Amino acid sequence: MLSDEKKKSWSLKALKCICGARPDLVKTVTAHALTASGIAKAALLYCASFADPEPVFEALTELAEASVEKRGQQPTQLLEQIELKWAGHEDLFVQLLRLRETPLALAILEQEYIYPTLGECEIGPIDWWLEWLLQERKAASGDWFCHRMACLFARVLNAGARHAFVAEFNRTASRFGACSPIVSFLIFPILLPMSSAQTPFHFYSRI
Repeated sequence: MLSDEKKKSWSLKALKCICGARPDLVKTVTAHALTASGIAKAALLYCASFADPEPVFEALTELAEASVEKRGQQPTQLLEQIELKWAGHEDLFVQLLRLRETPLALAILEQEYIYPTLGECEIGPIDWWLEWLLQERKAASGDWFCHRMACLFARVLNAGARHAFVAEFNRTASRFGACSPIVSFLIFPILLPMSSAQTPFHFYSRI
């Protein structure tokens, strides 16, 4: 059931409801979880662990540290059904994004977009993210991915990262600047939380 993508819209939710109605089955689900790894383990623990989400985060930490080969075998679609409160786990969220695996990233971005819980995030140098976004814009789901990432950045970046994006936008020689299609997806949502007093005047001269 966990690996069946045709049932991804309901399978995990159904199992969670069953665990809620049949507490006697929780031990069985937990036992199966302990024989699994990565996303499958996190999904099963999500169904069995109602009061304590920490085992789910521990399983996702294992996923972040797994090899590329093991991650490639994971049922990524299940992440779309796992509703977590990420506050306090911002570093793990960024670590999962930095795996640079777009299907996985989209899954956690979508949940965070619908149920925003993250606090301020430290993302490091912005060039790495811009390179990824520019690369993904060529994909079929590229515009969607860029939009979701921009919405996340607009909400969780600290002031230093926001200003780094604006500075890159204003840099004449930047290939990420005003002539790049990425700007419409990324720069403007990031600037929305900034007051006009915080935004450099020369930014407006380039709009």
